[in-house]
Amino acid sequence: MNLQEKSKVRLAEEPDLARVIELNKELNPEDPLVVVDEKSLSVWREIIKDKRVSYFVLEVLGQVEGGAMLIVSPNLTRGMRPLGVLQSVIVSSSLRGQGFGKILVGEILEIAKRENCYQVLVQTGRPETIPFYKSLGFKPEKTGLVARP
Repeated sequence: MNLQEKSKVRLAEEPDLARVIELNKELNPEDPLVVVDEKSLSVWREIIKDKRVSYFVLEVLGQVEGGAMLIVSPNLTRGMRPLGVLQSVIVSSSLRGQGFGKILVGEILEIAKRENCYQVLVQTGRPETIPFYKSLGFKPEKTGLVARP
């Protein structure tokens, strides 16, 4: 049995916070250090309890080695089908390039499909990840703009 067969994607739980913080430091090393404290625990609880936000973790051999968030937003266009937004996709640097990101994002896209999302948006600040997203069916169809209020 290979390592991918020993992996699973599941909804995050409260005890996953410390590992998710570690992974997010790999995702955004320039961000200020986040520690497990009352503030981060409060935000984490808000994320994992919000009915429109789902944070998924990728477990490999029982260890959290990846994560991503899917936001499903109600929508009045496109036949009133919801819009999905994929955020903060990360796989541990020690496992990148081995198919684990495809397992994680593939499962999330299946969930978005079951939620009847008319599309799932993802943006990346790393051009080297674009082939990865294209391999999963994402297409460069729109122009993304970012405001930082």
